Amino acid sequence: MNSHLSGMKNMKDKNILQDLKHISRSYFPELFPGDIHIWYAFYHNNDKLVEKCSNALTSDESEHISYYKFLKDQNSFIVSRGLLRILLSAYLHISTDELCLLKHSKGKPYQLNDPNLFFNLSNSGDCCIFAFSNNGEVGIDIEKIRPLNDLDEMIKMNFNTFEQEYINKTATDRLHRFYKFWTIKEAFLKAIGEGMRITPDKLEFTCKNEEFKLQSFAGIIESEEWIFSDFSPNDEYKGTLAHKNNLNPFGGYKYEKD
Repeated sequence: MNSHLSGMKNMKDKNILQDLKHISRSYFPELFPGDIHIWYAFYHNNDKLVEKCSNALTSDESEHISYYKFLKDQNSFIVSRGLLRILLSAYLHISTDELCLLKHSKGKPYQLNDPNLFFNLSNSGDCCIFAFSNNGEVGIDIEKIRPLNDLDEMIKMNFNTFEQEYINKTATDRLHRFYKFWTIKEAFLKAIGEGMRITPDKLEFTCKNEEFKLQSFAGIIESEEWIFSDFSPNDEYKGTLAHKNNLNPFGGYKYEKD
């Protein structure tokens, strides 16, 4: 793989992408049982990355690019889809042409080559991010922090009374707390394959010492133990990784094309 890799060895820190250190570009990390790898890439002013990802697309995916009117949206599709193919093929030790990607009935993508390799992806701004696991489903969501004219309405529509109190606790942190809670809910919905088919207000959380726990889902008490881990590639983004407690977020990697 002709790329720069940056990574960290232990992701138990609050920000699971912090303290990145360079590793050899000839090295591709092995995904051990129970571990989760997170990859991210920025594609703004990165024509070489866009070109490499474009070359990894299928003919159908290449035709789909024209569905997007703006160049930014085209590049977002190219990198999110192309880099997914590049990374999956590297984990599976096959060519991108051999990779078979499909979608479940509710829209969550999956691959047919190895039923034990799970993944999820998200993009916002000019950042694409991916999570990989070989021991269970994962969900990931990232949002670029930007002012929202309808913030009050968004908070009332998508969060219960306790959650609203948490978000509105301090005026200076209100927007950041909104995005933090929003990505938590989105990451969980993506992990279970629901995405936006179920609205975030159907999820109810408790929070103790900044530890978030899913209390109920669509009115049903949640018995499964889900972990919600913060991450941020930089100060402009908020993100959450959702995973079962039998998984360990272990490796964070930045993909950069030469």
